[in-house]
Amino acid sequence: MRPKKVPIRTCIGCGKKGEKWGFIRIGLTKDGRLLISPDAKGEGRGAYVCPNERCIREAVKQKRISKALRTRFCSEQLQSLREQLLGLLKGGSEDEEEKG
Repeated sequence: MRPKKVPIRTCIGCGKKGEKWGFIRIGLTKDGRLLISPDAKGEGRGAYVCPNERCIREAVKQKRISKALRTRFCSEQLQSLREQLLGLLKGGSEDEEEKG
């Protein structure tokens, strides 16, 4: 019996590779909403970022999120996303998945 393949993902902030559950997933729904998934689950196009402030800032600042998700975001959307991700790190937001 073959061993189960472990999904490897790459952080869009620093380029580090690792198992997908070691990252925060940023997904894009079919209707264009962003979903943040700290447990790295989700459907559709997604991007992964290390759960640290430096990687989050780099991913947003360099617009790597837009490139990874193959869509454009205005600066307000990127700022909001950055704040949500940083809030998630600080434990200030348990319901980010529901808000989108």
